[in-house]
Amino acid sequence: WGKRVAAVTGSAGKTTTKEAIAAALGAGFNVLKSQGNLNNAFGLPLQLMRLEPEHEIAVVEMGMNHAGEIAALCRIATPDWGVVTNVGTAHVENFADGQAGIARAKFELVECLPASGVAFLNCDDQYVSQFGRDFAGRAVYFGAGPCADPQMLDAKEDLDGLHVKFRAGERKGEFTRKLLGAHNASNVLAALAVALEAGVEMNAAVRGLEQLSAGDKRGQVIEAAGATILNDSYNSNPEALRSMIRTLAARPTEGRRILVAGEMLEMGEHGPALHAECGRAAAQAGLDLVAGVRGNAVHLATAACTHGAEAVFLTDAEAAGHWLRKTMRAGDVVLVKGSRGVHLERAIEMVVQD
Repeated sequence: WGKRVAAVTGSAGKTTTKEAIAAALGAGFNVLKSQGNLNNAFGLPLQLMRLEPEHEIAVVEMGMNHAGEIAALCRIATPDWGVVTNVGTAHVENFADGQAGIARAKFELVECLPASGVAFLNCDDQYVSQFGRDFAGRAVYFGAGPCADPQMLDAKEDLDGLHVKFRAGERKGEFTRKLLGAHNASNVLAALAVALEAGVEMNAAVRGLEQLSAGDKRGQVIEAAGATILNDSYNSNPEALRSMIRTLAARPTEGRRILVAGEMLEMGEHGPALHAECGRAAAQAGLDLVAGVRGNAVHLATAACTHGAEAVFLTDAEAAGHWLRKTMRAGDVVLVKGSRGVHLERAIEMVVQD
């Protein structure tokens, strides 16, 4: 095929960023993007097999839970461009040295790029912002910090979506996207950076981004029994959960703000403390009700209760569904978020079926 491949990795936001990049590039190119989150040693080759001669750019996602996985994926896809969203604590149980080990694993994408390649790096992440130092190619930084271009000048959330103002070179612009969570502003800036580097006209790229909506279980807004459910149940990690807690706390409502937080998996020995931190954040944000669901989420519920919130622990998604059916009232806003293995979408289905 022999054309440009842009790869995306990061502890959180990979799929949203990949979708945003494809939307922005689509204003000027015929783009192939990975379907869903098919991002491992099975999914990535399946996506590359879909390439056709008419495709001008491929945008693929690369996931990992062990060191060396991204390097292996790079040998398959041979990307020209690489995007790193952030380094968090997802899969931390597989790294003896914690986030530093995760950072090294994410850096494998930058290492594999050719000298003629481009690395798109989050200026605001303490690890990713350093990835350009030992890279022979071109580094483009995005985010809110002074090293960023494009640079986010302002980001606000309301019921209409996420409103972002930015600067790119000497030009300024703004756009609104139907996405939940202020953390998505960084993902959008990454997409804009890639599109501008590829030569897409700025306003055209912005129009492409504004067409993008939330993916399945990734911030969908559902109305049920007079209440509003924020379905972010596809996956979870501590950084994304705390961001969505802030989103829930800021959302206008005539009723209560309720968090249903499933266990965050692959946290290893760090699990109890990381869940407790999120429970404390929920209480400090002033949420009215907190439910921890399964396993280590008991520490989330306990910490929320200790810091003044009304909280319960539920054993599984079915128990969460029964609890929501009994507890939720008209006017409430409910955030549902948990790791994929907890299957919290089943709790939502139980409520919506009523």
